[in-house]
Amino acid sequence: MFTIDWPEPFGLAMIEALACGAPVTARPCGSVPEVMRNGVSGIMATEFDDLVKAVKNIESFSREGCGKEFAARFSTEAMVTRYEHIYLDLMGAHRNGSSPHVRF
Repeated sequence: MFTIDWPEPFGLAMIEALACGAPVTARPCGSVPEVMRNGVSGIMATEFDDLVKAVKNIESFSREGCGKEFAARFSTEAMVTRYEHIYLDLMGAHRNGSSPHVRF
């Protein structure tokens, strides 16, 4: 359970949970909507009672699926590849004198 109630900028604890194959239940606050995909890697709910209900249904999530979500989005390879694309886009735009187009 990741029950923060403030705009936390980066949810490393959620990413670590996914790396271990653990689904996340969290409030859609701060980085939560960017880090987790509702219904795929866990459940987001605004109300605490809804999070408690979600925990009772957590077995419906696959540990393997959570691990795959981590690997596809947050593994070293995935992160390095995305950073390389951003840097190359920025370098190419700078050399061409145009505005950089950054994709995330």
